[in-house]
Amino acid sequence: MAVTPAPRLIYRLHSSQALRQQMTYRRMTVRELSAACGRPSYKSTIGNLRAGTRNTCSAHLAARIEESLCVSPGLLFEPVMTNVRVDSRPTYRGARAA
Repeated sequence: MAVTPAPRLIYRLHSSQALRQQMTYRRMTVRELSAACGRPSYKSTIGNLRAGTRNTCSAHLAARIEESLCVSPGLLFEPVMTNVRVDSRPTYRGARAA
């Protein structure tokens, strides 16, 4: 029997261009913003959001980004319910999908 994943709340970035503009206006780099959000490990996620290769993040990180950039809540991110399950199994290079 297939198990349906429980719905969860994620936050979707309205526009990567808006994030870039806010960072430019506040004169913050990706590294500085990740440190302001509380963890240097956020650098990858913030860099991908800024570049447009990623458009979602956790509620906690979305709130911290908006707070660090001194913008009103909801200006950069919107909440979205999803049923998609993120598979965290390691992938092996060279392995073919069945």
